[in-house]
Amino acid sequence: MKKKVIPILMAILMAFAIMPFSAGTAYAAMYEGHFDDYIDGLQYGKIVMRSTLTIDVGAAIEADPQMKASFSKGGDVVVRLYHPEHPVYFDYDNVTQIATLTMPYNFSAYAGNMVYIYIHIGSDIFYRNYDAVAENLMSVVGKTATVKYKKLKKKNQYLDVKKVLAIGNAAGDVSFAKAKGNKKITIDATTGEVTVKKKLKKGKYTITVNVTDAGDQYYSAMTLKKRFNIKVK
Repeated sequence: MKKKVIPILMAILMAFAIMPFSAGTAYAAMYEGHFDDYIDGLQYGKIVMRSTLTIDVGAAIEADPQMKASFSKGGDVVVRLYHPEHPVYFDYDNVTQIATLTMPYNFSAYAGNMVYIYIHIGSDIFYRNYDAVAENLMSVVGKTATVKYKKLKKKNQYLDVKKVLAIGNAAGDVSFAKAKGNKKITIDATTGEVTVKKKLKKGKYTITVNVTDAGDQYYSAMTLKKRFNIKVK
């Protein structure tokens, strides 16, 4: 019971710490928001810290009965992105368009912590909290590897992933999924080891593969589609 209560209390206390109080302002209620689908920059439930973050507030209000009811009462709409190290405020009173929040300089340096998004509609507040991560920096370059036909006639040949792909700056576990190519050439999902099956004819074969970096607490996940070549000669 305590585990459920503490995060809720923390979110409520944080909200009251940053809400725009002014003389005569009364806040009626706080609700957990349901606007994940309307945030550009949300990936696997995490906020990716880019230079800007956009929220389609109008669509979110239209889709959520509670938000729509609050909006029908009238009052300003205020969107707030809050990070413990760097509060960002964006006053937004035209819900027919998308709200764009500009991140402060070097905001991505604070990735790995919690970010809160608040949408104030009149006297009501709708909030969500997310883990914040920086954009993934993984790079992948395809290579060309050569397999001797003489050896391939007798048995399968195996190539380390480094022979076919140059992978740099991966933040988390990297996995592989073949997307296209000759059926006699396969790639291991975990290690990336390439198997060239015996009796494959001489020639050049292009393989398309999806390379996924799972990310970590500081960097987002990423999938890149790349090609590498196998020459049998």
